[in-house]
Amino acid sequence: MARRKKTAKSKKSKKSAKSKKSTKSKKSKRSKGKRRGNPKAFAKKLQCDPALADVIGVKEATRAQIVKKIWAYVKAHNLQDPNNGRFFKPDAKLAKVMGRKGVRMNGFKMGKFINKHAY
Repeated sequence: MARRKKTAKSKKSKKSAKSKKSTKSKKSKRSKGKRRGNPKAFAKKLQCDPALADVIGVKEATRAQIVKKIWAYVKAHNLQDPNNGRFFKPDAKLAKVMGRKGVRMNGFKMGKFINKHAY
């Protein structure tokens, strides 16, 4: 008599059953919904000085929100370099924050200018 070989389906089903057991048994040690301490780094709300608040439209925001709103301002006022999207040329309003008017600036270096206007 010829024996039948085990099919691949039976092997896969055993493996998937094992993996399901292992994921169910592991539980998170941290409880959900509880926050620990004050927000740090990117989550911390910063006060914006009048020049920056005039550009982004709010007086208090996180650093990530500030960068996002400055990019929205740049795109809305068509200040972005058409050849290379990383660069933009500040107008008079944005120059109060960035320090230079009409000079091509790199968007990745925006943080050092924000530091002077957000505290």
